[in-house]
Amino acid sequence: MTDIRAHSSDQSKQIVIGELSGTANFGDAQAQREILALNIERHPTRRDLAKWVDRTQVQAELKQRIDDPHTHLVEVVAAGGVGKSLLAAWAYEQTHRQFTHPLWLNCSSQPSFNNVSRYILQEIGFLIKDDATPDASLVTELRSRLIERPTLVVIDQLEAVASREDWPAFQTFLTQWQDQGERSTLVLTTRQPVLTNERYRLELAGFNADEGATYLCQQGLQASGETTFAELVTLGQGHPLLLQLAASWLKETADARLDSNGLSFFEQLFQQSQSDPSLSEQLTMSESQVEQIFKALLSRLAPQHRELLLAVSVYRKPFTVTQAQAMSASIASVDLDALTDRGFLIVQEDFWTLHPLVKTLVSAELGATGEAAAAHQKAVTYFSERLQQETVALEDRLECFHHHYQLKEYKAAYDAIQPARSWLELQGFYHLLRDLYGQLVAVWQELPPSTPEAQSVLPDALTTLGNAYNSLGEYRRAIDLHEQSLAIARAIGDRRGEAAALNNLGNAYYSLGGNHRAIDLHEQALAIQRAIGNRAGEAAALSNLGNAYYSLGEYHRAIDLYKQSLAIKCAIGNQGGEATALNNLGNAYYALG
Repeated sequence: MTDIRAHSSDQSKQIVIGELSGTANFGDAQAQREILALNIERHPTRRDLAKWVDRTQVQAELKQRIDDPHTHLVEVVAAGGVGKSLLAAWAYEQTHRQFTHPLWLNCSSQPSFNNVSRYILQEIGFLIKDDATPDASLVTELRSRLIERPTLVVIDQLEAVASREDWPAFQTFLTQWQDQGERSTLVLTTRQPVLTNERYRLELAGFNADEGATYLCQQGLQASGETTFAELVTLGQGHPLLLQLAASWLKETADARLDSNGLSFFEQLFQQSQSDPSLSEQLTMSESQVEQIFKALLSRLAPQHRELLLAVSVYRKPFTVTQAQAMSASIASVDLDALTDRGFLIVQEDFWTLHPLVKTLVSAELGATGEAAAAHQKAVTYFSERLQQETVALEDRLECFHHHYQLKEYKAAYDAIQPARSWLELQGFYHLLRDLYGQLVAVWQELPPSTPEAQSVLPDALTTLGNAYNSLGEYRRAIDLHEQSLAIARAIGDRRGEAAALNNLGNAYYSLGGNHRAIDLHEQALAIQRAIGNRAGEAAALSNLGNAYYSLGEYHRAIDLYKQSLAIKCAIGNQGGEATALNNLGNAYYALG
């Protein structure tokens, strides 16, 4: 029943739709699938079979739990770098054919519960297009549909979403599944326990002595004299990433041989302060040891490789050799392979990424060097060039937005995402709009923009954010934002912006059931639109006035307003608006009988 709400042009809407649909040949369902998966890595972690070591006991236990028809939830808990993602990937390979729908979701990019739940539902055959569906409803729907269709869902790096505002929705779903789940199986990997029932927990420790020795042999090491690999494994509590970095150190400093001197070095490096630590304390110590040897190895990297490693850490997602070359033109895939061999990077097909624990350490080092801004600027250059192509992927706009934002170039971040706004509104991706424009509004509210360019777009950012909240059912928040937008538009004498703010404010009150207040606001907007000659805005105000009168049961008055709106839309060639007006007229006549 509503009409134009955003302060935007039909021309930009058409360009954006053409860009996005042309890039991926989207239909509505395919478009939603790709949008929902923007922050979800959908492919299992790649296992390097040449360096894979079977953990016979824990693998057998995990597979037994997945095979057990009475077990529908497994929580694999371990510190970073112990290998829980690889263990889950092994289990996925072994068991996914037992399920109608096997799904892998990596949460390292912090997807929302809305994204995760709707993506799972869509993949198993239930399309929920309404982005404003409450989380509580999604919890219920997800639980019932997973019971209906046998699905294996691996949620990797679950701890990454624990800092999100909607984390309680994840907890609610997992708690309900813990108590009521059946037919489908969820496998979670996390650094910190999430489930309240410990019987679903599978704690993953490091390699035992034999497994660790096998792993070090596969890394190309040899033990010298009376020194044994078991001694090094014990020092590192069998932590796989730690052992890989230790092996890298020995390759660089001791011709890939572990002798008494090397063991003494690691004893000093890995000083242990507890004689009998618990498992969780051991794992925490292992992460600390990883940091120590990481810093030692980083200091030995060739300057070119060190600079490359620090620079590519600003990429949020797996990157290509082309993206690495954006940081340093002289880089080739052989340089990325060298960093992979040292344990700094992980390769999957033609993409590289940093191990989550290593990424944390590298990012901290990058921040300490003061080189982060230069790296983000190179990323901006790379993605900005991609935005000049004939077809533009939404993901490139999002990444350009992110790197501008990290550089505190907020107006440039706004410009990067603005061409996609109308398309996102049309497709109903209000959570994404809320997140993007919410970042801009938050920083501009805390530190008002100092440039006229940024000041001029703040009302529009407030309007977009307000419309997103209104569409998500948070009407009071929407009203607050639209009132801010209205105040700024009036202060700077922006009549068009004032009319748009009044129109959107009226829509928010209409959503709350405040029809009389909505009528007053839409009449003010209508007067301004007529005064400035904005025919499209006039038609929108008439339509919204019609909606308010319709809700009050004044159908004849609504029909008159809809007819005026229809006439203008026909005159200016707005076929989409014409269809809306005809639909509204039909509803009004139907209400009259």
